[in-house]
Formats: sequence, C-alpha cells, structure tokens
Amino acid sequence: MEKSLNFRFELPKRPEGAVVELSAEEAEKMLLMKLDDTKDHPIDALWQLAHFYKINRQHEKALKILRELMQRLPDPEDKAECVLTMGQAMEQVGDYAAAARYYKEAFALEPVQTFTWYFIHNNLGFR
Repeated sequence: MEKSLNFRFELPKRPEGAVVELSAEEAEKMLLMKLDDTKDHPIDALWQLAHFYKINRQHEKALKILRELMQRLPDPEDKAECVLTMGQAMEQVGDYAAAARYYKEAFALEPVQTFTWYFIHNNLGFR
C-alpha cells in the first residue's frame, strides 16, 4: 500500500523594484483609501484593515472593523474565522476570558476548514 507523494514546492519570485517602507500612519491611510475605493465589495479591504490594526495593537479599532466584517460575511466558515480573529485580538491584550468567549462562539459556527478549526481548538485549549 505504498503511495508516492507527488508534490511540488517552489519559492515565489522576488518582487522587482525598490523596497518602499511605510510608516504605520501611511499604511493605515493607504488601507483606508483602499476601503473607500472598494465600497461595493469591501470584504478584502476590511480583512486587511482588521489585521493591520491587530498587528499594530489597536485592538478596539480591529474589533470594530471585525464586527462590521461579520455583518457582511454570508458564509459561517468565514464568520468563524472572523470570530477567531476577535479572540486572538483579545488574547493579545491579556483578556483571556473574552478570548475564550470568542473562541467558543467561533466553535459554535462549526467550521470545517482545517486552518480555522485547528486554531479555534488550539487557542481555546491553550487558555
């Protein structure tokens, strides 16, 4: 019952051109402009802005954007990922009780995608 594992892996090509560094303020401004430009379909821009705020430890702003995103996501799988992200934001500020509530809420959405399912269980079990 031997099966060969055929898979290919390659590193992406390096981007061409000069490296451009942005301050956090410039990056936020750029992401807000992108959100404004995509008013009809803002889901990707909202995700990017929420992750930006979470990474930059602006958790209240991240939660506000994630709540707005939740209202726009039709798929329970995507909603579970959004609630997982809310829990991660709460964990970053040390509010483990709130993080656990978010993880339980995400779990109740019954996600099946490996990434989301794994991190909900992992983060809930860790705290």
